[in-house]
Amino acid sequence: MFDGTSYNAAAINYRLLENLFLGFSAIDLASGDIELRKDPFDKPKTVQTNQWAYILAAATTIRPIDTSVGINLKYIYYDLYEKKDGGFAMDIGLSKYFDNVDIKYTQAKFGIGLSMQNILGTGIKLDEYKEDFQYIFILSTLMEIPIIYRLETKDTLTFS
Repeated sequence: MFDGTSYNAAAINYRLLENLFLGFSAIDLASGDIELRKDPFDKPKTVQTNQWAYILAAATTIRPIDTSVGINLKYIYYDLYEKKDGGFAMDIGLSKYFDNVDIKYTQAKFGIGLSMQNILGTGIKLDEYKEDFQYIFILSTLMEIPIIYRLETKDTLTFS
C-alpha cells in the first residue's frame, strides 16, 4: 500500500437459474498520488496512479458429483501516469465436501478445494517487456467435527 492512495470496491451478484449464480465486481486496487524515486536520496516525482480490476464471475454446483465450481474472468488495468495497459486472466475453483464421515461416534465433514488463478492470462506490457500474471495454485482441506457436548448450539470444531 502506498501513502495517499485509496482502495474501493463494489460488487453485485444475481441468481440467474436455480443452480447458477453470476456476479460482477469492480475493485480499485490503488488510486491517488504516489512518489517515484530512482534512489532514496533522489528528489521525488509525484504522480497519479489508477489501478483497477473488473471481475465477471459464475458459480454452480455439479449435482451428479456434488462439486461446486466457480469461474472468474478478470480484466486488470494499470494506469501508472506515464504508462498504461490492461490484460485479461481467468480463475477456476473447485470444492467438494464429504458429509457424515464417522469419527469416534460423531459425524464429521471433510472438504477439499482447488484454486487455479491467473490461468489463460494475457499479461500487461508497461514498457518493452510484457509481464505475465503470476500463476497461483492453492490446494486446501477442511475437517469439521461436531462437539460432543453441543446439545442445541450445534457447535463444531474446524481444522483447515
